[in-house]
Amino acid sequence: MVERALGGLSATIGDNQAIELMRQAAGELNFFSTISVTPFGVPNLMAVRLPDSTPLGPPAVYPISGELVGLALLLGLTLAGLLVGGAYLGLIAQQVRDGAPSLRRLLSILPRYWVSILVLMIVLLPAGAVTAVPLLVVDTVPWSLWMLLVIAVSLVGFMLFTWLLFHLVFTAHGILLSEQRLLTAAWNSLRLVAFSSFSTMGLLALVVGINAGLNFVWGLPSDDSWMLLVGIVGHAVINSGLVAATFVFYQDRYRYWKELRAYFARLSESESLES
Repeated sequence: MVERALGGLSATIGDNQAIELMRQAAGELNFFSTISVTPFGVPNLMAVRLPDSTPLGPPAVYPISGELVGLALLLGLTLAGLLVGGAYLGLIAQQVRDGAPSLRRLLSILPRYWVSILVLMIVLLPAGAVTAVPLLVVDTVPWSLWMLLVIAVSLVGFMLFTWLLFHLVFTAHGILLSEQRLLTAAWNSLRLVAFSSFSTMGLLALVVGINAGLNFVWGLPSDDSWMLLVGIVGHAVINSGLVAATFVFYQDRYRYWKELRAYFARLSESESLES
């Protein structure tokens, strides 16, 4: 399916190395990797790997011939991945907030989690794509004054989008941990990150660094080794711990931020009464 679409694109703008690489990647796409939707999905070490062998022999391959079938499967697995990811993150949030998960409570609020996360992705992904696409096709179009202007505007847009993404990093935490509505969670995330930007940057740097370093270690075993199973389990455990750490950080900072606002509100009220 993807190969035929790329063939039409290639006929339009001409064959080049980028199109060939994309065509090759399309022929090796694992649709089931979309069940793990970063950063809202369950940990999946194999999402970025396409093994050509397993300890039990060659992997099962199910080719897809129809465009509509492929698109429907891709969309359905992505939506299912967001639902499973919402349940996974919701259980971690309950453990951090209440000390124990409640399956009944999770099932009652899971549809709201799912819709909120889905809307958040629908808003952010197109915005990121619009700012990133012009930067990705720099080598495939002729240079001109207009192209330089488009790239400059795209760079500015990309920086603004990165700034917005950084300040919305705790939106999902507000939805899952504080059970806030999407807009409330986004607004509180903006204010919380502005209040503790340096500590938030430190937290994200640690999470990304630990995750990237250990992913390299977990991925060392070959595809046909049973030791890769240890890596898959280790990846899931460590990632769950890192997610829980971000929830604890958010809970602590959010509580401190609210207490500080309440203190200054009382201080301002007392000063106004004295005057």
